[in-house]
Amino acid sequence: MESIKQKSIKSFFWVSINVFGDRVLQFVIGIVLARLLLPTDYGLIGLIAVFIIFSMIFIDSGFSFALIRKIDVKNDELNTVFWFNVIVSLILYIILWVFSPLIAHFFNQPLLINIVRYVSLNLVINALSSIQNINLRRELRFKELTIIGISSRLLSGIIAIYMAISGFGVWSLIAQQLVANVLKTFLMVYYNRFFPKFVFSVTCFKELFSFSSKLLYGGIGYSIVSNIYPLVIGKFFTLADVGFFNRAQSLQQLPVQTLAGIVQQVTLPIFSKIQHDDEKYRSAYKKTIKLTIFSIALPLVLLIVAATPFISFFLKEKWLPAVPMLRVLAIGGLFYPLSALNVNIIGIKSRSDLVMYLQFAKDFLTIIGLGIGIIWGIQGLIISFAATGIVAYFLNAFFANKVINYPISEQLKDILPILAIMVCVGVVSYLSMFCFDSNLLKITISVSVGSLFYFFLARLFKFEVLDEAIMVIKGILIRK
Repeated sequence: MESIKQKSIKSFFWVSINVFGDRVLQFVIGIVLARLLLPTDYGLIGLIAVFIIFSMIFIDSGFSFALIRKIDVKNDELNTVFWFNVIVSLILYIILWVFSPLIAHFFNQPLLINIVRYVSLNLVINALSSIQNINLRRELRFKELTIIGISSRLLSGIIAIYMAISGFGVWSLIAQQLVANVLKTFLMVYYNRFFPKFVFSVTCFKELFSFSSKLLYGGIGYSIVSNIYPLVIGKFFTLADVGFFNRAQSLQQLPVQTLAGIVQQVTLPIFSKIQHDDEKYRSAYKKTIKLTIFSIALPLVLLIVAATPFISFFLKEKWLPAVPMLRVLAIGGLFYPLSALNVNIIGIKSRSDLVMYLQFAKDFLTIIGLGIGIIWGIQGLIISFAATGIVAYFLNAFFANKVINYPISEQLKDILPILAIMVCVGVVSYLSMFCFDSNLLKITISVSVGSLFYFFLARLFKFEVLDEAIMVIKGILIRK
């Protein structure tokens, strides 16, 4: 029987293939589409993101987390959650269909009527595969999830590119989402073979909802506040500005969500199995947080340094207004995975009440930041967005200490050396670009010099996290 460590290494292998493969495809497909489409096309999708994400929070209602963290899950619980998800998704789809003209009127964009109606179909499609996804993750079947993720991304991307070339504009992006989610649903049903029965247990629902409700209440505020920036930008600035923000955020999230996605997908079910061993739990978390920040620091600093040549070369000059946004968002992105890890620690320890109160506090800070930032225009909004994300990390870390005894001072002690060499690498990488005029050469030299210098400094100062990273990679490569 496989040990937790063996399962972790095997899971990291498949999750790494899944996430990296998905992000590479997302990057390549995104670059091609961005060159074919206009910033306003992305702006239209960005305007309705808050409505879709808000609806998804209601559909899930925290049940996914509640089921994943449970050691034993009953069939009645799976059936109950499935039918709850499907029924709520249908109700919300009808609501969005009816109110789509009001949304279009608010932004003075008539196209949004049909866009909202088609994009919101994703709510129902995703609800049909929610339990299959939960089961595959609980059972650490990341090989199947890898096949599902990469194949759906590839096929939907090919279709979207064909449609963009054919002049379909924003509908290329809509088709990409729909095709990807339909294919994921069929493949998840095929691999998981969960066929729901007409069972809805009130007892199971109450038991799960007593935990998940706290996540729901916090998630409602989060889904609105975290996506309110595109709404404000779209209302008070231009549709193109929404597109620039959307593209900058997507580029910043590539390295952050790639690595954070790997860590969270694997550690959540793994941590749930050792949640009652406090010392082992704390030790595993310390290693995870250091490995996470070590992994994302390099790509983010290189993104900050080479933002201008990167966007000029890959996306063309029409996207250059996204450069200052990208740099600010990349700084704030450093703390996103750390913040998410702290929230997971609190949630796994059955403190969903703390997760809820934390989210309320962060929502309040975001609203304040939004009000202050808008005074200085679009860039002020971006700075406030990044700043509130950093403050959120400190809040999450403060309360995570209450359940795991890992204080902020100790967390900072673990991550500050990595951030220090990140700054040094940024300076050296930035200076290395001045010798070249070609955007491609600037990107190549800054990435090469920065990467070599980063690992040189990590070895010079004997960072244990470098050895941890090498051990994980070796374990993945020689896995049986």
